[in-house]
Amino acid sequence: MRFGSFKPLFALTALVLLLSACAGGSPIQHHEGKTVYTQITIWADGNQHLATNYRVGYQIPVNTRVEILDSNRDAIVINVPDINRNVRIVNVPGYTNLDIEGIYDRYFSDSRVNLNRFDAATREAIEKGEPKEGMSRDAVVMARGYPPAHQTPSLDQNTWTYWRNRFARQVVTFSGDSVSELEGF
Repeated sequence: MRFGSFKPLFALTALVLLLSACAGGSPIQHHEGKTVYTQITIWADGNQHLATNYRVGYQIPVNTRVEILDSNRDAIVINVPDINRNVRIVNVPGYTNLDIEGIYDRYFSDSRVNLNRFDAATREAIEKGEPKEGMSRDAVVMARGYPPAHQTPSLDQNTWTYWRNRFARQVVTFSGDSVSELEGF
């Protein structure tokens, strides 16, 4: 049998494989079109937020109503009606240790976060996206988001490392459950 007789079979197999790869879709496609609320503060640079969680650009505060527009295995596109802007949230698995489903679960919920469990000063700091001394770990996550997992693999650690940008670090030190020191903020 000559190779030429395998060409149609090879072409058909390649086409099936290509279509299968494209048809995989997003693992969170069922959330597309839903209106949800942010569970943490998101910082967006232009129309993008890297899940590495740099503090650059503008703030999308916790409890902001957003619509999930689109998603794939690497990103979630949201519309933020309050600022009339679409933002692409890009997962960076090496820095988050999560897949896109994990990012969705961290960032969004059908309901708002109940901030009434915090005192007025803490609520104000969370809404501004600014960790403050005395804040709990939960409050810091809501205010600043999750620290990149490659430097802070566990939220049980007493030191969390964030970045303001690619070059400037921000460090939160805890004593027990409360922030005892802030560096670079």
